[in-house]
Formats: sequence, C-alpha cells, structure tokens
Amino acid sequence: MDISRISTVGAVKLSAFEDTQSIQAGVLRLMDQFDALIPPLKDAQVLMKINLCLLLGPETGATLDPRVVHALVKWLLENRPVKEIVLAESDATQMSADIAYRALGWADLFDRMPKVRFLNLSHDNRISINSVRTYIKDLEMSETYMNCDWLVDVAKLKTHTEQLITCCLKNIFGAIPKKVKYVYHPRLTEAICDANSARLPDFGFIDGLVATENDGPTKGTPRQTGLLLAGNDTVALDHYASIIMGFNPKRVPHLQMALERKMGSSKYRIIDPNIKPCRPAFAFMPLWKQFIRRGVKKMRTN
Repeated sequence: MDISRISTVGAVKLSAFEDTQSIQAGVLRLMDQFDALIPPLKDAQVLMKINLCLLLGPETGATLDPRVVHALVKWLLENRPVKEIVLAESDATQMSADIAYRALGWADLFDRMPKVRFLNLSHDNRISINSVRTYIKDLEMSETYMNCDWLVDVAKLKTHTEQLITCCLKNIFGAIPKKVKYVYHPRLTEAICDANSARLPDFGFIDGLVATENDGPTKGTPRQTGLLLAGNDTVALDHYASIIMGFNPKRVPHLQMALERKMGSSKYRIIDPNIKPCRPAFAFMPLWKQFIRRGVKKMRTN
C-alpha cells in the first residue's frame, strides 16, 4: 500500500516555545514524522501560503510566528533538493501583504536566505479558474500559486465568529488575489470551498503555539497551547484541528461542505494519538452574540 496516499495527520506539543531553538526542534520533529509522505521535490518550486492578514505579532495569536515558518523552510532546504521556496500572501482589505511582511519581521529572517523569496499574490499574473464552483463565478488566482510544483498551506489555529474555526481551508481563501475579499463574506462557506477547489494544497501545517479563542480570528484572545499540527490532507487536518480545539467538526460549515465536495477525508491516520484535545475547549463567541453584546453596551451608554 502506498502510504503517501493515505490521509495522515500529526501533532507535537511543546512544553516551552518562547525560544527559537525550542520552536525549531518542534518543527523538525514533526516534519521528520512526515518525511516518508513528502515527495522528492527535485528542482521543485515550493509555494507556502502563509497568514499575515493583520499588523499583529504572533504573540497575539492572530498571525504566524515567522520562526515556525523559518524552521519549516530550513527542514525543506536540508531534506529536499528544491529549486526555490516562495512565501506567499495576498493583500487584505485594509492591509498590504508587503507592509505586513516587513513590519512583522519576516524580511529580517528570510531576505538573505538562499532559494527563498516573498511573493504578494495580489501583484502576480492572474489566471481564470474553470473548476467547478458554486459561488465565485469570476475566480482568478495567482499564476505562480496555480503552477507551483508543491503547495504548502501554513495556517494559524484560531476560532472564527462565523465559521467556528479558521485553519488551513480558510487560509486558502486568503490566497484569492482580490484585495477586497469581504464581498464574499455573505456566502463565506461557499467562497472558502471555491478557493480551495481551484487547487488543493499538497501539505498543511498549523501554528498553534499561541492560538486564538473567543471572537477570532482578528479580535480574539490569545491562548498558549504549544501545539504544532501537520498533515498531507488539509481537509483531514482541519477536521483533526477542530477536535484538538474541543469542537465537533460537524459544526464547521466550510469543513462539512468540503467533505461533501469530496475535497478531502474525515477518516485519517493519526501519527501520535497521544495528543489530547485541549481542556477546557477553546472559548467561542459567535457573531450573533457579539451583536447582542454591542447592542447592550450601546444602550447602557445612551
């Protein structure tokens, strides 16, 4: 049996992750567990879709810790003869990806690293996507994103007021090069799945060292878990991540739609089943409750 075709997920939990050496050791330990599932990647262009949607540091739980990605890049450079690694993000409605990349310290870590470059997906050539979609009829994606040899989805472990969680699948929604992506929010579940249907990632990695709970993904509360998760099926990985967060995966709208579209599996092999769900479960504040709370506060101040 070809184990590389079996949906596989795994996680490591770090007891200390404040220092760079501990983070690097944790990432390398997790990636070594997936070594046999990762192709040779000879002369391959690897693209990593990162998460830099806000000008908030990793200590807030809102954006990736660049040291996690640095360790991931280091593992690939040392274990696979890749041609280059492209760190990629698109502009957000109120955020330039280029500004976030520099302001959050990523340029200091990666600009002098061999075979590594940053790409703003919003500035790349775009190609029309003709795959089956239900909502976004005029979907365009970055040419480099679509044509890379190996696509890695590097996401954060966060709650989402509308979708319950935001991990790998939601991170790929952020790859849409259109700056004003908020226009898709009225039917966000479909938009997330449409974006993933353009091209499914080959590998997923989730930074949960400092995660986000309550009213995530942008205004949540930081929660230290020390967790790093990975998998060769991002649907399976998000399913696993939701369980780790203490949630029922069936409550995640875009995850259920992805499973209905057969974009991945809810049945998977867990490399280390000793990693237990977080206790207590992640706190979650749905959007409707936020509206009520804001209304009550407004009444009290009037």
